[in-house]
Amino acid sequence: MSEEFEKVGAVSQPRYEQIVAELRSAAEQLTQAQFTIGDRALEIEPIGPRSGPVADTAWSVEQSLTRLAKDIGR
Repeated sequence: MSEEFEKVGAVSQPRYEQIVAELRSAAEQLTQAQFTIGDRALEIEPIGPRSGPVADTAWSVEQSLTRLAKDIGR
């Protein structure tokens, strides 16, 4: 096989396969992190009823989730 076909872009086929495996793992971790962030955000601000009286709290949903986002650097 010629040198051109043994590379993907500027890397060898084996290195390319290593990169793909590494990025698949990173993408899986990212997905898990997004679910974890969402779960904890729902713990802080559970989904409330669609209508009816709203509990009187010192924090609005927007305020508490904005604070959470800032505190975790998002």
